[in-house]
Amino acid sequence: MSVALHRKINARNLVLEEGQTGESIGVRRKGGSYSFLPWGGFVDIEIARKLPGGRAVKLQASRVGSGREWALEWQDVGPGQHVQGCVFAGKAYAILERGKARVI
Repeated sequence: MSVALHRKINARNLVLEEGQTGESIGVRRKGGSYSFLPWGGFVDIEIARKLPGGRAVKLQASRVGSGREWALEWQDVGPGQHVQGCVFAGKAYAILERGKARVI
């Protein structure tokens, strides 16, 4: 099974997948603005809870996808919603729960 995040930056539509390098993702700050960190990929929720120094964050994405690599089923991330993430070792990771990105 594959998972992916879709995000928009300016006029570009980007799909973030596992193992992808050179991209960044918006991490919501406490004041409501966003900072951008390097994309790290996906991490299972149970592993994320055990990461030393890991910190829970909200990631900016417009859709989440899961399914077969060539036929992902996309779910919109609604207004005010985010993808649950984790910052670890200077990179932002999306949290997976039962194989899907967790929307909060």
